[in-house]
Amino acid sequence: METIVLCELPDPEIEGLESFSPFCLKVHRALRLQKRPYERRFGRSPASFSSLNPLSKVPVLLIGDEVVCDSTRILQRLQVPGNGESKLWEDYADTTMAGFNAASRWACDKNWPRIKNAFFGAMPGPLRAFLPARFRRRVIRGLKIREIWDAGPDACWLRFSQMLDHLSQRAPEKGFWMGDTITVADLGIFSQLHSMRIALTPWQSEEIAKRAKLTAYLERVDRATSNDQQEQG
Repeated sequence: METIVLCELPDPEIEGLESFSPFCLKVHRALRLQKRPYERRFGRSPASFSSLNPLSKVPVLLIGDEVVCDSTRILQRLQVPGNGESKLWEDYADTTMAGFNAASRWACDKNWPRIKNAFFGAMPGPLRAFLPARFRRRVIRGLKIREIWDAGPDACWLRFSQMLDHLSQRAPEKGFWMGDTITVADLGIFSQLHSMRIALTPWQSEEIAKRAKLTAYLERVDRATSNDQQEQG
């Protein structure tokens, strides 16, 4: 059997959350769903893996000598089921939902102190004095360009709540997004929403929890994509 290695950022050390990156989390859950043994290789930043991915992004999956970059391509390589509609849902999760996820961490003033400490707490003091704010400004500029934060916080979080309402209405009463089988749609949606169900983003977590139907669906995906496998590395 070929060795599988997931290249990613450091473990967040939060129970039930394998990675702060929803895209890495998506790959974790795909591998766990398929019960594939894999190793984890951590880097201090995405640039740590620039020799494998010139775009300096994670996740990067090594399957033997093969290098696969981008979570969508990785799921394709792993042959996670997905038809046209499920792939559209995956794309929606990776773009629109990911934008709200990023806003909850980088743009939300209430969450920023916790995020700054979690992401940059180990950084040397002189660097921590200016680098986090610089990164934050860059991310917020990108969120404005993507029309996530262009109208400010009130408009952003109103759209977020409306999105959760629509997702909750669409969420299945049983099974998964497209039926009885987990597809790329489930992994995409779950990874984005589950990444916000943590103490670092409490308001967003509470908003998700208010939607009982959506929460029940997320719990089903969580159970189906968790197992007792112990990674090495």
